[in-house]
Amino acid sequence: MDPKGEDRRWTPIADDVFAPAVAACGERSISLFMRGPRGDLLHRRRDGDSWGELRSLGLPLARVPGSQVPVPVEGPLAACSTGPGEIHLHVFARGADGKLYAACSHGSWDHAGAPSVG
Repeated sequence: MDPKGEDRRWTPIADDVFAPAVAACGERSISLFMRGPRGDLLHRRRDGDSWGELRSLGLPLARVPGSQVPVPVEGPLAACSTGPGEIHLHVFARGADGKLYAACSHGSWDHAGAPSVG
């Protein structure tokens, strides 16, 4: 218990996810990014004391030179904020070809969409 006598326990906020990354995006506001069980990018925002809806931003894809078929990539996430409501999501991923790819999606996440890597 904390000094005020309140019970502060861990609270589950998502199931079957991995590679979480979080960024503060305003006063008492954070954006949480994570990977879902199929590798898709997920986003959930917390404002004040409540969590918003968990939503998918899609599967990150690499565009390999010489191929018309995009390749799904796996990798850790990093997120940072440069101003209120503005989030930069960085994805570092290993492609099927063994290369390391990096992608960055700029701006707020009002419009869902997966970044293309490479």
